[in-house]
Formats: sequence, structure tokens, C-alpha cells
Amino acid sequence: MRGQVMAVKVISKAKELHNARSSFEQARFNLVTSLSHVEATKRYEFLEAVSATMDSHLRYFKQGYELLHQMEPYINQCSGVHRNLGVHISKVRSLTLDVGVWEPSVINLFQSLGNMFVNSIWEETLPDDNSSADGSDTSQYLSVSKPNLFMRILVYFV
Repeated sequence: MRGQVMAVKVISKAKELHNARSSFEQARFNLVTSLSHVEATKRYEFLEAVSATMDSHLRYFKQGYELLHQMEPYINQCSGVHRNLGVHISKVRSLTLDVGVWEPSVINLFQSLGNMFVNSIWEETLPDDNSSADGSDTSQYLSVSKPNLFMRILVYFV
């Protein structure tokens, strides 16, 4: 009788062990499933945030390019006026038209110094009068003894 009781206890313990093992495996499966769900949710939230950020940057750049294309006639007119004033008053260099002027070392220097610093140096060397080299009438244009802020902004973006 004692052997039967022992066998029943062993079988009972084996069933408990089996139930505990299957419960553990089920808990592990639930944990893995919930973690993968959390990871998928986090990935989705991350991608959604990145997508929103990239959309806002894209909209910003599209607006900038649209503005630049709208301003192109004015940019060309302003650069033409500055070119006609003479090099002793105003120099205009175009990255696309004046191809041979820009050496890579000069471009690197300008990029390292920054637009505001370089403009501040060049503006200090400008004469105070409005006269042009050929004596042509410049009164129809704004005073350009020093480049105005609008032109500096346009030159910076072009």
C-alpha cells in the first residue's frame, strides 16, 4: 500500500511539474508575444515621429525652394544692378555664372568663416559715396553704398 501511495505521489508531483512547466512555457510565450507587440508599437511610434519630422522638414524646404523660385527674377535684377555699379562699389559673384572665379580653397574658407563674418569684412572696405565707375545714373536704384540686407539674404541662398 505504501508503494501505491508513493506511486500516486510521484505521479501527482509529475503532473504538477508538467503543469508548472506548461504554465511557465505559456507565461514565456505571453511575455515574448507582449514584448514583440510592445516592440512593434514602439517601432510604429518611432517611425511615426520620424515621418512627421521629415514631413515638416520637407515642407520647410519646399517652401524655401518655392520662395527662391518666386524671387529669382528679383535676384537676377539685383545682381545685374550690382554688376553695373562697378567693381569699386559692388562685386557680385555667381556660383553658376562665374565658374572660374571660385577655387575650392576659397569656397572652403567662406564656408568655415560664415556668410555674416565675410560680409562684415567686405562691407567695411566699401566707399561711402554712391558714384559708379562709368558715371552712369544710379539714382533710380536704392542706395547701394553698402549692400542692403535683402540682397545679402538673397546672395546667401543663391
